[in-house]
Amino acid sequence: MVSALRDALRQLFGRSFLRVLHLVVPPHVFGQTLAWLRALAERGPQPARLTVHAAPSFGPSRGWAARIRELPPEALGTVAEGPASDALDTFVECLTRLAARSPQGLVVVLAPQHVASALEYARDVETLVTRRGLEEVRFVILDAASSTLGDLPTRLAPHAATIPWIEADNRDWAEIERTLAELRTERGRLAPAFEDRISPESPLRGPGFDDVRRALERADGASTPVEAAGFLDDAVRLLLPRGLPREAAELGIERARRLLQAGQTETGMAVLETAIRLAEQHEILAILPETLASLGSLEIRRGRFAEGQSAYERAAEAAEKRGDRPLAADFCRCAGHAALNASKPNEGKRFWRRTFGLLGGAAPMTMSLDEPQELVVLAVSLADVFEEQGNRTAAEALRGHATAIEQNTPRKTTSWD
Repeated sequence: MVSALRDALRQLFGRSFLRVLHLVVPPHVFGQTLAWLRALAERGPQPARLTVHAAPSFGPSRGWAARIRELPPEALGTVAEGPASDALDTFVECLTRLAARSPQGLVVVLAPQHVASALEYARDVETLVTRRGLEEVRFVILDAASSTLGDLPTRLAPHAATIPWIEADNRDWAEIERTLAELRTERGRLAPAFEDRISPESPLRGPGFDDVRRALERADGASTPVEAAGFLDDAVRLLLPRGLPREAAELGIERARRLLQAGQTETGMAVLETAIRLAEQHEILAILPETLASLGSLEIRRGRFAEGQSAYERAAEAAEKRGDRPLAADFCRCAGHAALNASKPNEGKRFWRRTFGLLGGAAPMTMSLDEPQELVVLAVSLADVFEEQGNRTAAEALRGHATAIEQNTPRKTTSWD
């Protein structure tokens, strides 16, 4: 049954010959089904405008007057309240207006849980779905527990289909959720966690990558970071042979993040290094500087200052190659901090002097000073330059380091080597 529903939804939301889908569901999932249809309309293979009408079918207007009030304002125009017997015609008029203003397509869901007369309701539905002017509108008729349409779907075939989903259980519902994910990925949409990460022009959004997009959907919906990392590994393995190194590198970086989040530090760092090597091999400068800087930060947090220095130095080089000198200067500054923490003052001075050049200035003359004083002067002077350029975070870090040097080093000629 789930397979039949999946096929019917692909046809309905894919604007094929199917125009009417009749779903009969258990009462306990009625509301959930409505929520799911809304999500499918927004994110499915052919996103469409959805209007839902849950008013009961009873009384003189058989619910059509209430359904008019459920329509968005732009559908109403100058329509005035008329006799109850004309409510269906008025609803058709409003729906025609709304369809004309919905270039993405219009799906109308009729979902009354109380139907006083199934015969009258079925007759109204037939009038609605066969009315001239609404040929492009698609309809979902949602019933709880039992059908209200009689033989109408049979008479409308092949443009209508009935799916009796009476025995729906949790396993079925999980399969339906996967169907929604598959329908979305077939459209080239990515899971929310990756929508901003992958560029709009990426081939990953086009045909031939359904398997990768499904892996990303599963990663997005995974219950644990480790499970998500496994699906991301699947995606990377699928991408590498297809000539998409940037996407493979980006997803490798995301996989590393999930592993680090799960506390698998060594594995996460190894995965991150692999992704970085891939980005360096293909000179993917759009992501390389920031990723190397992240690696540097992680190494420093682990107390591995020499490794942090190396990562920040590579980040500065990549940023400069990309043409972003302010970013390169900031990363070069960080490499200087890391070098000093690794007890390599000469390296620290070298990085900070290079930072002045990246910012368009000249380092101060410090030849007459002993080494700690030289470092303090470099740090404070460089802080002033960063302050002038609006980078207060960098300026505060440099002044903090200068203060630490002054507090921890006697004022006499000495060497840190």
